Amino acid sequence: MFGIFTLTSILEMLMLMPGAYMVLQFFMPPVTAFMLTCLFNVLVLAAIFICRLKPGPFVYKVVTVVISALVVFFTAGINAGGLVVFAAGIFIFSHVRTVLATGRDMGVQVALTSITINILLAIVFVNSDRSSLIFFGNIAIGISVAASVTVLVIKQVDDSRRFGKNSMDISSIQQKNNRIFAGLLLIILIFAGSFGQVTEIYKFVFRTIGWLFSALAGLFASNDKDAALPDMQVQELLMNAGTEDPSLLQKIFIIVIHVLGVLLVVGFIFLAFYHLVKFIINMAIRLINWFKSGQHFVDVVSECGHTDEKESLLDRNLKNFVNRFKNAASGIFAREIPYDSLTDDVAKVRRLMKYFIRGLRLRGVRIPPASTARELCRDAGAEPEAMQFNSLLAQCYDSARYADLAPEKEQLGLLEEKLLEK
Repeated sequence: MFGIFTLTSILEMLMLMPGAYMVLQFFMPPVTAFMLTCLFNVLVLAAIFICRLKPGPFVYKVVTVVISALVVFFTAGINAGGLVVFAAGIFIFSHVRTVLATGRDMGVQVALTSITINILLAIVFVNSDRSSLIFFGNIAIGISVAASVTVLVIKQVDDSRRFGKNSMDISSIQQKNNRIFAGLLLIILIFAGSFGQVTEIYKFVFRTIGWLFSALAGLFASNDKDAALPDMQVQELLMNAGTEDPSLLQKIFIIVIHVLGVLLVVGFIFLAFYHLVKFIINMAIRLINWFKSGQHFVDVVSECGHTDEKESLLDRNLKNFVNRFKNAASGIFAREIPYDSLTDDVAKVRRLMKYFIRGLRLRGVRIPPASTARELCRDAGAEPEAMQFNSLLAQCYDSARYADLAPEKEQLGLLEEKLLEK
């Protein structure tokens, strides 16, 4: 499980290469920007290795800042680009630890988002006047697309394997589905890359859109000659295959690819515009209803039934809005009390259970929601010694949580010796 997490983390960084390169090339030379985007994968490996050492939150933050500062000092230097690299390093280390602690992997979402954004970045790279930007940008997009497809295949296979292992035996059917899924993705990649450069599709799409707008402008012009298209432009529009004498089959394939490219770009623009308009309308409706509700009153009755008061809904909405910010900011400056400073043995047992769960997540053990202490300890290890220790931990934790009873000194010493590695 930890190997799959390492692989997907590196692939996620590769999927973000075009966007990272696009940002860094504004602050440094293209070659340096491309090398730094590749260096971010080393930071991912370093973050995973440090997490396996199980450092405390404060130590991990210090190590994160130090490593990010060293990368900035030896690569970008003290400038605006160095600030961007420093922020990227902090984000990488924080993201790796958060995913390991929570178990929420966003690989599929990142893959789908990167595939969509790569279309826009490819258009920007192709229409750039800098040859180095086009060269490194196309390389980054190619790596990103390959990483996205690989992540989709890995996640689909891994999720299917877990489902078949935990629920029912569907291995033969699911293996067939996996082969079909991977085969379709490979066919799409081969089909898109076999006929000329992919960048030619984007050029053709925008030339076609420009020709359509020029034709529409010619319909409303006073002179009919404005709507005419030069013969050379027509030939360039139709003959865009990249070969001097293409065959009929190649022409058919090229036309099909160009039509699909036009539909893809137009559909993406329409979908983005539709969701933007829908979002604006919904926000306007919610804002109107929010202010409109302030003119009404509701009865607020407490649980004991002795309080009967009227409260304005507008006041209540404002209070809830402020409370959300207070709750979000309440833990910013909060600091966990060190274990040695805890005076209550019940609190020590709770803290030891927290360390135990954190260790399971760092080892890649999946922790289902709403799991009891006995279930976690039962599934944590199969060795006799580990099972005996886990049973003792579950017993002490249940007594501390439900009965507020502290364990014996010998039991607490055994737990501390194992979990704190004293």
